[in-house]
Amino acid sequence: MSPRRHVVDLRPLRSGTAYRGLWARTSLSGLGMQLTTVAVLYQVWELTGSRSGPERSGSPTASR
Repeated sequence: MSPRRHVVDLRPLRSGTAYRGLWARTSLSGLGMQLTTVAVLYQVWELTGSRSGPERSGSPTASR
């Protein structure tokens, strides 16, 4: 089995400017959602002073 079969094909990013823009915006959006989740959980933790506070905040990622 060729090692190239396990590598991501980057040709669409190199050739299509519209696809490259879509990929960049989607990546930034995902990063922003992750940062927001961490910030909200941290703020709940700071406000409650409890490690179990974020779990009761209703955030689905807090109980992982």
